[in-house]
Amino acid sequence: MQNILETLVLNDYETIFSIDIRTQHYSKSLSKPGAVLNVPEIGTFSEARRMLLDRIVSEDRERFLRESDVERVVEKVAGRGQHIVRYKMLDNRHTLRYRRLSFIFTEDRQGLIGAVYDETEEMLEKRNAERDLRLKNEGIRFIVRHMCENFLVIDPETDDMTIYVNDLETMHPQKTYAEQLRWFAENIVVPEERESYLRYFELDSLMQKIRDHGGICRTPCTVELPDGRHDYIITCTLIRDPVDPDKHSYLFSSAQDITELKKAVEANQKLLQSSLYDDLTKLLNRAATERKIREHLHGGQATMPNTFLLMDIDYFKTFNDRYGHITGDAVLKHMGDAMRGAFRTTDILCRWGGDEFVVFLPGFSDLETIRTRLATLQEKMKAFKNGNVPLPITLSIGGVVAPGNVTLNTLFTQADEALYTVKNRGRNGIALTKYQPETEAFP
Repeated sequence: MQNILETLVLNDYETIFSIDIRTQHYSKSLSKPGAVLNVPEIGTFSEARRMLLDRIVSEDRERFLRESDVERVVEKVAGRGQHIVRYKMLDNRHTLRYRRLSFIFTEDRQGLIGAVYDETEEMLEKRNAERDLRLKNEGIRFIVRHMCENFLVIDPETDDMTIYVNDLETMHPQKTYAEQLRWFAENIVVPEERESYLRYFELDSLMQKIRDHGGICRTPCTVELPDGRHDYIITCTLIRDPVDPDKHSYLFSSAQDITELKKAVEANQKLLQSSLYDDLTKLLNRAATERKIREHLHGGQATMPNTFLLMDIDYFKTFNDRYGHITGDAVLKHMGDAMRGAFRTTDILCRWGGDEFVVFLPGFSDLETIRTRLATLQEKMKAFKNGNVPLPITLSIGGVVAPGNVTLNTLFTQADEALYTVKNRGRNGIALTKYQPETEAFP
């Protein structure tokens, strides 16, 4: 018996004692050196408990007294074979210690053997592990809540799946990837995308896409939720098995709701469009055009010629007064469409203001080609109809071809002079000129 007690003390327990159930006297059998709190070698167990009570933290005192009462201990040990009381106390250095007091019967069942064990390190490790797990779970929840609406981890070999979702009622997690894929397709993916969704996310096909795209692939998906349609981006990749990273990989698939982000991007695009483009014609506005032309002139080659065109819609004010502003706006829109149809996508097309328009052709000076394009523009404007009623629109156009070191002010001045030449001839015409150095305006 003594050897057993010594083994217990050396390996686990701090103090071993015995209690006579009838007299409730105790005697210490063994105690490790440096025990947290020593009590007399012998005495009544109630006195020993009172000695400990001052060191036990207040929230544990009542429970300690109740659970360590000899009669209750006997009752518990008789029913379970063992009784354990856990409590926290302060040692001589006022450091918090986690303690465990265990009881069993002696062989003759006339007494109890008690053992005190210090669980501080074990409890701290447990609490740290719980904290780490809690932080990990909080991290997962944060990812699910803020970075993606849900994600799946799939074993490609077995089709087994683990799913993390924000809304269990909406997503209805299934047991396997195939079941989950079908459920998504049948219940939340919009009808027009279901067939392509199932094809894209078929497991073998998806795994091949991931490999073909360097380990990751993304695709948009539209779903129908109780509050309406949502736009998602679904990202898929492979993650290694931490236990056997060389032999096994899992498929990781996450879904992020980008509905609000998409709305914000669209709103920003509209703001950008409104700051650069004319609302009516969808051509660049004057401020954006001036900036783009000056950037080209400052960054281009001095010897590379450019062409600057200035155009007016003939008698537009009279037309507006006669047919009304709605028809006048339709003419301006038609002008924007006609300009886009006549010139290159690299050309700068602008509604300068009112019925005045500008075209800047960077690095282009072929007058014959320019005249052909302007003739096309004129024909498109002459084909304008108000409903089914033809209302031919004519244009007065002046332009200048100049080297790249000429300022925008000079380009405008010389094109304007050419335009007035057309107007003085009765409008509905084209006048193109080459740059005249003697009329160079201030920068």
